[in-house]
Amino acid sequence: MALNDYETSRDRGQPVELYQFTYGPGANDYHAYTDGSAQVLHNGITYDPLPISRTNIRTRGKLEANEIRVTVPATSQIANLFRIYPPGQIVTLRVRQGHVPNPDDPSSWALGENFPVAWMGRVLEAQRDENKAVLTCEAVSASMKRPGLRRHYQWPCPLVLYGTRCRADKAAASATATVSGATGNRITLVEPWGLSGIAPEKYIGGLAEWSGAAGTERRTILRVEGTATLVLSGPVLTLAANDPVTVILGCNHALDDCENLHNNVVNYGGQPFIPTVNPVGKNNHT
Repeated sequence: MALNDYETSRDRGQPVELYQFTYGPGANDYHAYTDGSAQVLHNGITYDPLPISRTNIRTRGKLEANEIRVTVPATSQIANLFRIYPPGQIVTLRVRQGHVPNPDDPSSWALGENFPVAWMGRVLEAQRDENKAVLTCEAVSASMKRPGLRRHYQWPCPLVLYGTRCRADKAAASATATVSGATGNRITLVEPWGLSGIAPEKYIGGLAEWSGAAGTERRTILRVEGTATLVLSGPVLTLAANDPVTVILGCNHALDDCENLHNNVVNYGGQPFIPTVNPVGKNNHT
């Protein structure tokens, strides 16, 4: 049977929705659920039954930011991913709609067209509501409407450090350190740590990265206490003593760090030679 046959049938249709949350680059970095009463196998992915629901998908005839809210049990794996701190990578959502095939239907129902994609986007945030978690999701078309960042005539560099415009060598600015202790949003490293000859304060604004349960975890380094304690932008949930962590240099977005710390002055995005004296003075005769 074709999809339309199920859609128009009075007794053979078994409509279900499939929700695939992807949180990392790995082949198994996803959670897959169905709102049906039994597991659904589709394209090699097993969708487990879960009390999951969503708000209506609104279509207005143009690409715009259409949000949906997905409600899941607070004890589900996807809810636990946002329990204390958002995951280090973007969590995407793909919603498929289709019908559970009947046993006497041909095996061609394993093909992708039988569960077409109804909605795609990413999870922005999660809120707890008693025994439920509500995930606010933004459609993929939302980012297509946003204007790009505007460059200003300014001294400091506006480019994102290690981004595609900055082009600083992230690998050359990275060093592997060993954790001696971790609590809250602080990690203490075994000394010596970092790149040779680099002051600890040069890591402020940089990153700390490590492997977590949901893939690579990243936190911004807010400050360095003493000589070996890093204060991060969020809690460290999976780090313990003797674990490896990658520390990456920061940047003050001024010409000196760009040239001396990253050897990247050719890509500096600011205008460091803006004159500080107004050529049009109070007395136009001088």
